[in-house]
Amino acid sequence: SSVLSLRYTHEYPFANISLIVKQEVWPAGLVTEDTINCRLHKTEDDELTGVAYLNNEFPLPDVHHSEGDSLCIKIYHNMRRESLQGISDIGIRIEKRF
Repeated sequence: SSVLSLRYTHEYPFANISLIVKQEVWPAGLVTEDTINCRLHKTEDDELTGVAYLNNEFPLPDVHHSEGDSLCIKIYHNMRRESLQGISDIGIRIEKRF
């Protein structure tokens, strides 16, 4: 299973962000593309306690891959503005299932 992690500040002007996640498995050539609508949790308490960065995690659809395969993940936003202030980091955590 995979998880998308998003770190942002209160400078981000919206309550959500739409991300497109493209996953390619090689050498099989399997390609999937999913739209992830991320609702961000911002509260007034966060600003009052001085939290500079907020972090949310969102599950990604599973992509089947075998041992020895390569996985390429591309993430881009699907928002009206080209530049989005307040987004600090985007990461992927891939967990091995037993």
